[in-house]
Amino acid sequence: MLFRNLLVVILNIGFLKRIVNDPLGVTVVGGIIVAAVIGVWSLFTKTGKAFWRYIINKISRIKPKVPSTTMRIVFNTKDLRWNMGSVRSKPAMQVNARCYITNIINVPVFILRAYLKKPFVEGTIFVQHPESNYFGNYPILPGRTAEASIDFWIFPPTRGKNEPLNAKIIFVDQYGNCHKTSKLCFSSDFRQDKRTKVNLTPESIYKIRDPIEKTVASILQDELHRYQKHGRPQGGLGSAKKNGTEQKVKSDNEKLLTDYYSQQSEDGKKKIIDNLLLRLSKDKGYSDVGYLILLVLFRLGNFKEALKTAKSDLQGSEHYGFSDFLRLLDMLLEIEHSLFTPDMLDEIESFICGLSENTFQIPERLVSIRARLIKPT
Repeated sequence: MLFRNLLVVILNIGFLKRIVNDPLGVTVVGGIIVAAVIGVWSLFTKTGKAFWRYIINKISRIKPKVPSTTMRIVFNTKDLRWNMGSVRSKPAMQVNARCYITNIINVPVFILRAYLKKPFVEGTIFVQHPESNYFGNYPILPGRTAEASIDFWIFPPTRGKNEPLNAKIIFVDQYGNCHKTSKLCFSSDFRQDKRTKVNLTPESIYKIRDPIEKTVASILQDELHRYQKHGRPQGGLGSAKKNGTEQKVKSDNEKLLTDYYSQQSEDGKKKIIDNLLLRLSKDKGYSDVGYLILLVLFRLGNFKEALKTAKSDLQGSEHYGFSDFLRLLDMLLEIEHSLFTPDMLDEIESFICGLSENTFQIPERLVSIRARLIKPT
């Protein structure tokens, strides 16, 4: 038995010598030893187990194909403007851009962000609905083109009132792709008003004897105060605001007047309309809030009378009275276009004919709404 064991040891030593002398053998044995060590480490330690889980996840993970370019963007230079406004009662630049964006991939594209590169300013973007003229956070369908509106506020201002602003806009889609425009030139919308300034003080409420006229004047004067805090210089229209959820232009002062109107007799209703039209003038101290009078008369079915009176009596008002009237009209066409009949569109087209004021997007919206009203035969 002893001899047998000794023979086995000698044979084993001879085997080991052959392995040591053979480079391939050394590699095999070394690999076996390393594998055994790694196996023990991976089975009995937390770090080893985590390592193998990481390797398996890396190997098995399937990376989806993400497009790197999803859109093409086209600007019109006349739609790149900026004007001086204010933020928290301090001067600021309001920068506006309108463009057309085409989806070039086969799935809908959402634009999640839009910002200026220099100076770095986050913007607010509204994209046209695929099947209507509404604007909001809507997708651009495959192969389709949508209009988009972008607003930026730069605080403090980086340009003088008549200086152009040169900047690039970055659009970010749902895949995180950044689509950078070339350098765009935003021209100043500042206009020096050369008309003689006339200080008009609204009427004294206590002197008005008729209760209906007093109520109308009181609400309009409240709107004047609202306009002073949030008017054209601040990029607003007093209490009038877009409500994207209801797709409606809303104002609490408009609601006060329309609710008050509904409570009156026929004579009282006529008196409200007459008093609103009387104050839709550049000479009555209410020219700054002509937009509210338009909104109320639109709700009460006196739209035609509002346009006629504004063109004859409000046009030529100092500051932005008549211009803000047009802004509100443009807003109504944008948000509540479904309420306009062909006859109303004719009235608007006749109204803006020959105006020297900026008519915003009114002509384009008229064409768009007319096209949608065409019924196939």
